[in-house]
Amino acid sequence: MAHASSAARTRKPGLDDLITLREAARHTSWSHTTLWRYCTRGKGRHKLEFLRVGRTMLTTRRAIAVFISESKELITPEVKKQFRRRLRRT
Repeated sequence: MAHASSAARTRKPGLDDLITLREAARHTSWSHTTLWRYCTRGKGRHKLEFLRVGRTMLTTRRAIAVFISESKELITPEVKKQFRRRLRRT
């Protein structure tokens, strides 16, 4: 039994873990268009991992979590100040 549970913890993402960008958008504050852009163009030097099946783009929750953690290093205090200035103008 202990062997099965340790295997479950270390298993690689499978087909059941894949979600569409629209589904992923429901679980994040980003739109599916933003997720598409992060897959195709990236943010800084990081891209969101995805799989294309026909015209459908799929990703995983784990890939989104990794992308967010990698992207956090791009947010410097200067970027935060610029963002706050833009919010005040609107």
